[in-house]
Amino acid sequence: MKKIFAAGVIMSILSVLLSLCARKVTGFAQAYSVTIYPVLKGIFARIFGIFPFSVSEVGLYLLLLLCIFSVVKWFKTPLYLLNGAFFTASLLFFLFTINCGINYYRNSFSYEAGFVIRTHSTDELYALCSDLVNKVNENIPTETSPSPSDAGNFSYFQNFSYLREMGKGGQKAMKGLADEYPQFKSWYPYPKPLIHPRLLSVQQLTGVYSPFTVEANYNSEIPAYNIPHTICHELFHTQIGVGNRLDGGRRRIKKYLWRFLRPAPVGQVRL
Repeated sequence: MKKIFAAGVIMSILSVLLSLCARKVTGFAQAYSVTIYPVLKGIFARIFGIFPFSVSEVGLYLLLLLCIFSVVKWFKTPLYLLNGAFFTASLLFFLFTINCGINYYRNSFSYEAGFVIRTHSTDELYALCSDLVNKVNENIPTETSPSPSDAGNFSYFQNFSYLREMGKGGQKAMKGLADEYPQFKSWYPYPKPLIHPRLLSVQQLTGVYSPFTVEANYNSEIPAYNIPHTICHELFHTQIGVGNRLDGGRRRIKKYLWRFLRPAPVGQVRL
């Protein structure tokens, strides 16, 4: 029990120290993101990439069951419960820090790519949306291979082969971006649809990056034409490792769509 508590304390202290260094020490986060993080990414992503399903999603279910089991079994020993909860929280905090938190403070992608950030008029934004709609409509064929079993419900088990093809296309697309942006030169893990995508749907999320397993997860219940760029967006997180500092990178989503528009069994899009 003391060893578990000590391990939790050590991980918490390391997480706080690393976070402070990322915030306060100039260049620390940038150096970490291009030296240490790629190594950790390769280890975590390859280990959890062995599984065809989202390990972070299954882990969430198992963690919930473990919590229920622990409360029932050690209800009369609250100190033991608190010790286990502290260790679990410390472990998750540490994994978040090394696989995501530090990278929040690295240079933004727009800065590294040399994008000029400026405000845009309503007409420019409307023109961009119209351009994207046209690109989507141009890439929607009448048939797909393999064909999904239900165009309105991309369930994990019914359309596994179809979603797998889209995932592989996303990996290929991201590697292709390295020809123009060297920041994308890397190995990319296979993006995984959630087994129970309603977890994201109720939160109005199209995808999520899991720093605990370095997995790019996406919601297969969203409209089919949104899945390709969602996959690329989540894979973007696994490489650049940033959360809210995409800046101009978000504005380059058009390039994602141009490079990766997979066949989608849905009607055409209208603006």
